[in-house]
Formats: sequence, C-alpha cells, structure tokens
Amino acid sequence: MITPLKPRHHHGGIVALVVLVAAIAVVWLTRTADRPKRAHYSSAASSVVAPRNKEAVPRVLPHEPGLATFAVAERPLRTHVTGTGVTEYNAERTSLVATPVAGYLKKTRASWLGRKVRAGEVLAVVYSAEVFAATADVVEQVKNFESQTELDRARNRLLRWGMPRETLVRVERGGVPYPILTLASWYNGTVVAEQGPPRGFIESDGEVLFTITDPSYLSVFVALPAADAARIAIGATGQLTIEGVQKPVTAKVVYVARRAEEGMRKVQFDFQSPKIKIAPDKKVTAAIDVPPGGGPVVPESAVLRVGNRTVVYAARDEIMEARDVKLGALEDGAYRVEEGVAVGETVALRVSDLVKR
Repeated sequence: MITPLKPRHHHGGIVALVVLVAAIAVVWLTRTADRPKRAHYSSAASSVVAPRNKEAVPRVLPHEPGLATFAVAERPLRTHVTGTGVTEYNAERTSLVATPVAGYLKKTRASWLGRKVRAGEVLAVVYSAEVFAATADVVEQVKNFESQTELDRARNRLLRWGMPRETLVRVERGGVPYPILTLASWYNGTVVAEQGPPRGFIESDGEVLFTITDPSYLSVFVALPAADAARIAIGATGQLTIEGVQKPVTAKVVYVARRAEEGMRKVQFDFQSPKIKIAPDKKVTAAIDVPPGGGPVVPESAVLRVGNRTVVYAARDEIMEARDVKLGALEDGAYRVEEGVAVGETVALRVSDLVKR
C-alpha cells in the first residue's frame, strides 16, 4: 500500500527559527561581555593602545603630563641643495665595441689605446664559423627564394652583429658564404679603454673590446633627496667641485629621474672640458641653486617608520593620534612635511621610545 503524502506542518519551522534567534542572541551577549570596554583617555593614562588588525603602529599614545611635544612650524626652504656623484664619459658620445660571436679575433693594430678613430673605422676582424653559417643561410634563401620574411630575418641577424650592408650585398650577389665580421667604431673619438690581446680566440659573451668617446664631454649623476630634486628644472645650472680640479665647473641639468629609490632621485649634469682633461670616476660635489619657498617641518624624533608607513602622533583632545604623513628632505634635524600635518598642530617627540614602553 502506498503511504499517502502528508501535508507539511509549519509549527516545527517556527520553533526552529525561535531557537536560532535565541542562540544568536546568546552568542552576541557573550562576545559583548568578553569585549574590553572602550578606554577613556585622560592626561593620566599610562598605556599605549594596541594597534588594529594589520596595523603595525599603535593608534594612539597617551598625552601624559611632561610628554615632550612640538608645535609644527614653518621654516624657509633652502635656496640651494648639494649632492655627490662621480664623473663618467657622456653616453651619447660613447661607443662600446664588442664581439657578438665566437671566433678568432685579430685587431688591425697591436694597440688602439689613446688613438683617435673615425666613425666606421675598422678596429678588428673576427673569423667565425657562426658568421659563415649565417651568410650561408642568406645565400641559400636567395638562391631558393620562398619567403621575404625569412630572408629578412636572416639578413637582420648579420646586420645586428655589425656586418656592413655593402658586405652583405656582395655576399648575396656572389652567392658565396663569408666567414669574416668586422668590428668598427660608431662615432668619431678617442680609444679610452681597450681589452684583450692583439689576436686570439674569443667567446661570444659580448665582452667590450674598445671604448671610444670624446673625452672632453662628461656627465655626472648626483643623488638628491626626492623633495629637493623635484625643485630642480631641466636647464638649471650647478657648480661642480671635482676631485683633482682646482676651480669649480659650471654644468647644466639635462635629466631628473622621475622615480625615487630609497627617497633619493638622480639628477644628471652634462658639461664639456676641452682644456682640462678630467678622467672618469672622479668624486664630485654638486651645488644647485633652487627657487625659494617655505613649508611646515617636524623634528626627526617625531617621526616613526614601520614597514611602509611613516607616521607622527598629533594631538587630538586628550590623546596623541597616529597620523600618516608624506615627508620631504631632512634639513638640520627636521623633516619637511608635504602631507599629513599643518602648521600650528602639536606632535609628540621621541615617539620611538614611547612605543617601545
């Protein structure tokens, strides 16, 4: 016999709902009873309030009697900034000649160091099986042409290695593979550095054999605090005091890095010194005039750095509240404040000692 389907009664559901609501209420009341009461902060408070979840610094500090504080003040900005760097050859006028393939190297002179060279002048030749195989590939594709894309790929490989275009044309017209790659200078200049013997086998590691430049053109990269670098315009002039040079050299700013690394940005100076020979890697101190201005400052001891956060503790009612700030340069024991606190606000001092209590 089939058991008939009984209608559903709703009384059990109502009872279950009532039980569920009661259980939730009990849990909520239990957690509320266990939760610490919100602290009442007064000048007599003596404990540091623990940080919130995922927060690496305390939210507040007690404003105890005798707490060292500082009223945020405005201080004029410096009208010049200084930084240090070293001299180096101007990259835009420097050619680094390296061998891109393995083979037997033969320089066209026993030594090129100190010699002046012309753009396109051959400094050395390499006899290479790699070059022979690459030219053979081009010859084969010209004879049995199937794809312009593949032919151009084979051609570009040799051109990237530095094979002159006219040499490649002769290879294609003659139909004979060629094992020789010439190494030439890209610029007019002087060979200021040379590596390797006059001849011998070499590996295809891209080792630089010749450095060619005009040694009268130099550059200096100076590291400056990011806030100071932001005040320097392209074309501004600076005075460079160079190791071994009696008088300062005037140079122009040609580049200011956009990105800061560890709070510092690089500023590049270019200059020419045709009469005084200045070697690379000489220490330099640069002084640059910048527009005047002003802004709020806080003492160094008011700043707490934890992880990626930089905070100060500013007064609010009877507590000192953590405030994230953006700082500029450190000048005479005080940080320039770009964002976070304003002139007239009160901040706590020696905060690192207070947090460690």
